[in-house]
Amino acid sequence: MPPTWQRVRPPQRRNTYGYADLTDQSPLLAFGHGLSYTSFDIAYIGEAEVRDGLLRTPVRVSDTGSVHGETVVQLYVRQEVAGAVQPVRRLVQFQRVALAACESADLVLEALLARLHCALPDGRRGLEHTQVAVMTGLISDNIRCVTSVPVPSTSSDTVLLMTEGSST
Repeated sequence: MPPTWQRVRPPQRRNTYGYADLTDQSPLLAFGHGLSYTSFDIAYIGEAEVRDGLLRTPVRVSDTGSVHGETVVQLYVRQEVAGAVQPVRRLVQFQRVALAACESADLVLEALLARLHCALPDGRRGLEHTQVAVMTGLISDNIRCVTSVPVPSTSSDTVLLMTEGSST
C-alpha cells in the first residue's frame, strides 16, 4: 500500500432500533392515517366517566367537508401516575363512523377498565387508584380532545407467575 494512503477504520456503529440513514425516526404514516375527500372534526359533548367497570367517553364527530365520508374515532388512555412503567398512549377503543356532508353523529366510546390492568407489585393484575388521561382523535399523532378522569383501584384474582424459562 502506498504510504500516502491511510488505513481508515469504518466508524463504529451503536446498536439502534431505527434506520441509521434517517434523521427522523418517527413513522412515515401515523396509526389511523388515510386518504379522504372530506375532513372531520371531533369534540367532547360531555364528561368522561368511570361506572360499572367501564370508561365512557361521549364525543361528537362532524363531517366538515362537502362530500360524504368515513372515519375512525380512536380512544386512547394514559395513566398519569403509576407504580410500574406504563405506555405513553394505549389504544383501548375505536369506532368507524360514516357521515354525509355537513352531518354530525354523537357517539359514546366505551372501554373496559380491565384493558388498563397491569402487573401490580404483589403479582396480581389490576389498576392502581390514579388519574387517567383520556385522549380522543382521528389519527394517533393528532389527538384533538384530552381530559382526565379518576379511576378507582381494581384487581383481579389472576396471579402472574414468572418461572424460570418462561417468557412474556
